[in-house]
Amino acid sequence: MLRLCFLFLLFFLTVEVLPAQDCIPIKNPSFEEENKGGAYNGARYWRDLHHKRETPYSIMITDVSRHGVERNCPDGFRYALMVTRANHTWEAMSQKLSAPMRKGVTYQVSMWLAQDPNMMSLDPFTNQLVSFYNPVKIRLWGGKRRYKRHTILAESPTVAHTDWRQYVFTFTPDEDYKYFILEVFYHNGNATEPYYGHVLLDMVSDIAVYRPAN
Repeated sequence: MLRLCFLFLLFFLTVEVLPAQDCIPIKNPSFEEENKGGAYNGARYWRDLHHKRETPYSIMITDVSRHGVERNCPDGFRYALMVTRANHTWEAMSQKLSAPMRKGVTYQVSMWLAQDPNMMSLDPFTNQLVSFYNPVKIRLWGGKRRYKRHTILAESPTVAHTDWRQYVFTFTPDEDYKYFILEVFYHNGNATEPYYGHVLLDMVSDIAVYRPAN
């Protein structure tokens, strides 16, 4: 009898606690933890979703010049760099969440974004350095499986500034999603007119349940 009472109490507490979850934590939010092999292999917990035959997103280190970029960041000593290209490819990263984003629940997440006017890289067609200083936007996706984008949850306005600015996104998933995906994309939303662009990214917040003030 005592065992049955204990199991009932445990079930009751579980039912009560789960809906009250106000925050889904983001692991390694400022990209400070490296994958095995160092920063050139990406950030821990952030899986790369790059196109085949293209390079993955980059982890930048403050005061270390790479792709012509050398700057500080809002938090810590590392930040991420993602690019769009003139060959219809662009970069993205994905994190498996410890708890899914639930259908019909409104969430809010923030992150810091910027660009750098000195960002340059090689054009694979000409093998010449080209500027990547063109405006882009960030798209947030929900995913159900590894490597799969399912639904766009939110997207930023055009990012075309060199100072770090905080962006806040509010969204309500149409289904349950256990993968959170960040993707850079062409600012006009049109992949038929591709170009070289980039975004710098840092300090991704936890995904919090949004309750507007009365």
